[in-house]
Amino acid sequence: MIIEVFESHKIESKIKNPNGDYLYLGDLITKILNEQSWNLGRNARKALPRLKDIGDQSAHSRRFVAHREDIDKVIPYIRT
Repeated sequence: MIIEVFESHKIESKIKNPNGDYLYLGDLITKILNEQSWNLGRNARKALPRLKDIGDQSAHSRRFVAHREDIDKVIPYIRT
């Protein structure tokens, strides 16, 4: 979703490294939050880092597995 927003504004070069690869999610979130071409709502600004935290916990913690309800709690804030 983040990549598509940058592509639709024809500024995808802002989210690529010198090799032309897209940045990692944490860096993409930082870029979308700081981009001046649009204005994200307050709720979306808070929700995007939280969504990344859920993904990180799922990927790197042996004791945490994200469930649908974990994601469902964040989705309404991203849509605003």
